[in-house]
Amino acid sequence: MLSLVSRRLCSRVPQGVRFGWRCRPRELRAGISTTLPSKIEIVKAMGPHKYELQWSPLPECGDSQILLRVLACGVCGSDAKMYKGSDFYWGPGGRARVGVVPGHEISAQIAAIGPRAAATDASTGVALQVGQMVVPEQASACGTCWYCQRGSRHKCDSLHLLGQGRDGGMAQYMLVDPPHTPLHLCPPGLPAERAALAEPLACSLHGVDRAQLRDGDVAVVAGLGVIGLGVVLSLQQQFRGRVRVIAADPLPQRVAAARELGAEHGVVLDERGVQQITTLTPGQRGADVYFECSGHPASLVNGVAALRKMGTLVHLGIWDGGAAPAFNWNAVSALKELTVLGSSLGGCTDQRVWPRALAFLASGGGATLARVAITHRLPLAKVVEAHALTGGASDSIKVVLQPAGAAQVIASPQAPTHEPPARRPVGPAVVVEPSADRRVEHVVLLQMKPGACERTLEAALRSYYTLIPGIQSVSFGPIFVVKGPAGEPEKLEGFTHMARIRFTSEALMEAFGPHPSHADLRDNVVDKLVDKKIVLDAFDRSPAALAALAGHAAARLPRQEFAVEPCAELPGAGIHMPWLGFGTWGGGEDAGTMATAVRAALAAGYRHFDLAEKYGNLEAIGRVFGEAIERGDVRREELFITSKVWNTNHSPVRVRQACEAALKQLNLTYFDAFLVHWPLPFAHAEDTAGAGPALRPGSIEFGDFPNSGEELALARVPVMETWAAMEELVVNGLTRSIGVSNFTVPLLIDLLTQCSIPPAVNQVELHPFLSQPGLVEFCQRAGIQPVAYSPLGRPGQHGAGASVLESPVLREVALNHAVSPAVAALAWAIRRGVVVIPKSSSPERLSDNRAALTVSQRLSAVEMGRIDMMNCERRYVNLRLFGPERGPPFRQFGASLLE
Repeated sequence: MLSLVSRRLCSRVPQGVRFGWRCRPRELRAGISTTLPSKIEIVKAMGPHKYELQWSPLPECGDSQILLRVLACGVCGSDAKMYKGSDFYWGPGGRARVGVVPGHEISAQIAAIGPRAAATDASTGVALQVGQMVVPEQASACGTCWYCQRGSRHKCDSLHLLGQGRDGGMAQYMLVDPPHTPLHLCPPGLPAERAALAEPLACSLHGVDRAQLRDGDVAVVAGLGVIGLGVVLSLQQQFRGRVRVIAADPLPQRVAAARELGAEHGVVLDERGVQQITTLTPGQRGADVYFECSGHPASLVNGVAALRKMGTLVHLGIWDGGAAPAFNWNAVSALKELTVLGSSLGGCTDQRVWPRALAFLASGGGATLARVAITHRLPLAKVVEAHALTGGASDSIKVVLQPAGAAQVIASPQAPTHEPPARRPVGPAVVVEPSADRRVEHVVLLQMKPGACERTLEAALRSYYTLIPGIQSVSFGPIFVVKGPAGEPEKLEGFTHMARIRFTSEALMEAFGPHPSHADLRDNVVDKLVDKKIVLDAFDRSPAALAALAGHAAARLPRQEFAVEPCAELPGAGIHMPWLGFGTWGGGEDAGTMATAVRAALAAGYRHFDLAEKYGNLEAIGRVFGEAIERGDVRREELFITSKVWNTNHSPVRVRQACEAALKQLNLTYFDAFLVHWPLPFAHAEDTAGAGPALRPGSIEFGDFPNSGEELALARVPVMETWAAMEELVVNGLTRSIGVSNFTVPLLIDLLTQCSIPPAVNQVELHPFLSQPGLVEFCQRAGIQPVAYSPLGRPGQHGAGASVLESPVLREVALNHAVSPAVAALAWAIRRGVVVIPKSSSPERLSDNRAALTVSQRLSAVEMGRIDMMNCERRYVNLRLFGPERGPPFRQFGASLLE
């Protein structure tokens, strides 16, 4: 329930009662802003599921108080439990107070300081000033009890917590009373929403300190909210890889986030996950330390099982008061002799946990934490939605509430002047953020004229940016309407386009020297590394002229310094897969014919080739590659070469053997992508002697798809054993990335929740008759590049039925753009963000198909929609060969493929 309480109703309640702030108006220190509002928005917790958004007078700052302007307030998992009515907060003796302003993950700007306030940084004693950005600790302590006197103020006998017993940060302004509520000054350059992660990260650091890990330990982090992710970050920052980290969570996107922060493995912590941890820790058979960060009873039970003998369990999560964990206490004592530690809040101020948290957040690791963890940003008015997202949405990690008028402030050592900002001319606005590895990402905001074609502009800018030396990658965000500070549209019309551009460290060092300052990067990166005039020219060009922008830029740059092939970016720095590839499945053609086709494709400009050991033509194609490289027609680095391991080679030993054999046939040293061809492991001929004539043993050809009436033997190789061997290929430099083929969403989820290196690619049958929208969307959200084989269906194949290319809809769209239906089908897929790998032995068609790269940007929304409507779930690869009608052992596998 969320209600907007009227001002009239608020005015009937005495001010001191209404807020519990009991402040007297006093003359404040010199330098205070005189532009404070008279009314502010606050959220009040009136009980479970009853949070109210109220308009209230600005609280008056007392003699010993400090008034903070809230910039960002994170919604904690404990906030969600409080909103839902956990007895820990609302039961007898609970921590929550009716009418309290919730929220304790706060970053704020000092708006006013009382004349007798203890306005100093809690760690350094440096005097604080109006305008500086600070973070308050959640714990408000008396300072005089037995615990406070011994430095454990977070266990004060009179402890009050912001957002529970005292008013917190879900408001535009709030009051604090240092030293009871300590404040910490934010490092210069720290963004406000990232600073709001200081409180949960301080909790993470305190938990890691409590664990007392040693080099070589194995740590499991269970529950990958921000505190769990903070534990992963803390372990990496402190131990630099000397502690192995296993991340555990049922949600794959959270495991993926932990991996970005340095986790070595990811598991779902059930019985199977516990077994995985045992397998990963031979000898000791369990983790040294288990961090429980979820508060879920089952996580405690699994944690005891996942620990080695004499291991340590650190409990950071908040149990909501439901059913008590039911585990065998004898495992804690007699069987394993475990150490069980609790960890609460951010520990003691004198442990310098909070300054360390802020220093981490100001580093590249902190930037990564914010990028992967902050999934939603909402205004105070959506506080109920924010708690619902935090309490159960699978795509949410951290929701940050941003009060109205709270701009994206960057911490600065100087107080602001409070003068209104000068109006900036329309054009690129740049935000630069240095990271630990010296790669820098900045955002260019482009104001478009009304009626401009967003897709064409995006294509032109994407092509242009990829031509600039030193730019590592480019990705584009959504189109969004420019809004003014009060929520009203500004005078500027049209749309703003956001491009995120990452420069390599080499380019930055060449431009700015080895140690560029933040100001240099912020003010000059575009001037020195991007030709702004070409970007600005886009505003004056018609949509038809924008497509020529990239070619105009390319003519002014040396040929060897840029790649002209438009590419999709795969997970992993510097790995780019061309949108248009060339498939080498022969379909009955001999190896020599396919080698001739590859030679023609190279001549036509193709640089992406899709191969497989099952196609039987690797050696012939390898000779073509070798000749082209030797003549200087192409360099190996310009090629993107994919191959696949066949179904008979899923056992871990054979995975590597198959990869090395394929490389030897091609005379290459590495693949750019190596895929699991099918998720179904066939038994190898060497393992099935005397299996019977239907199995056709005796050669690698054993394991072909079954004909009617035939059965095949399945190998008992779990997919994770195969995938672990695939991961070893990356570690050993045999392939730059790994992926899968013919995997459905359920199979991908199973893989993502357990893998250490997620698949970069999923190659599936996809064309206008089989558009697979759900699978494509899932892959793109999970960071997996969808690749379409048979993107034109199977034109001309005997018995294939209706042809995609004969569709009247596709022919009409093709006619509108003066291209063939094949080009229209390829352009439709590329426009959807799908890489395509068509095959043709005709030099004319090879050349024609490349037009899809430009046509994809010219297709209208109406044309895209009409082609989408062609979907009729028509498959040309008959997966029902593995369907339920074949009986075991294919029934279960066939059903999963057909989902």
